[in-house]
Amino acid sequence: MGWKITFPWLLRDAYGLTQMRMILKLDPPAGDYDFMANLPQGSAEALQAAINQTFGVVVKHETMVTNALVLRVGNQGLRGFSAPFTNQWGATERFDTDTLTFFNQPLATMDVFLEDLLKIPIIDQTGVTGRYEFSIKWNHEWWKNDMDDLPGLQAVLSDQLGLELVPTNLPIEMLVVEKAR
Repeated sequence: MGWKITFPWLLRDAYGLTQMRMILKLDPPAGDYDFMANLPQGSAEALQAAINQTFGVVVKHETMVTNALVLRVGNQGLRGFSAPFTNQWGATERFDTDTLTFFNQPLATMDVFLEDLLKIPIIDQTGVTGRYEFSIKWNHEWWKNDMDDLPGLQAVLSDQLGLELVPTNLPIEMLVVEKAR
């Protein structure tokens, strides 16, 4: 379900790829959109068909070589991850002034956060599976003044979680959106 979301976010919900993995070969339709995709089966496919028909677009997956950041375990190994404190299925995040905490989440949730923050695809090569609780804490002034400071973020991830972000150029799956002919 989405309420008052932009066209790129609508695509993100329908196709499961972040905006950093989209190539829009059209001016995105203006405005905000609402949707509910709650079919017992095939909700994503139904939403995709509705987008294609409503906006007159063709959406295809293509593998392209592009700049990206590889997320991997550093030389010192993982740290800062713990088993979820609850057996509930619910997964949440808490964003405080200087801390982002993930509760009962896979590491992939942080990958999406990093893609949105850094505006570049993140390729997870950590091999970390399962659900965990983990946090990243930063200097509030750094966050407020220079959120795209990659070296600062790399230091935080390395020191607190034992993770590295390494610049690379790789073939990755992209979502190409263009007007239907």
